[in-house]
Amino acid sequence: MSEYLKPGCYLKVTGMRKNKLHQAKVEYKAYRIELLSEQVVPSKATTVASKATVLEKIYSM
Repeated sequence: MSEYLKPGCYLKVTGMRKNKLHQAKVEYKAYRIELLSEQVVPSKATTVASKATVLEKIYSM
């Protein structure tokens, strides 16, 4: 996957999975993403976990 990702590309998270690190702390990890050609307004994008922003801009690899 890393050969397709370049700095400045946009991703849309379409699947999330719970990752339990400790009893009191639960984090979510993305397990399914789509590579987008341009930025999409987050309010119009599909949300997965608690209406969180699903777009993430990659600044560095």
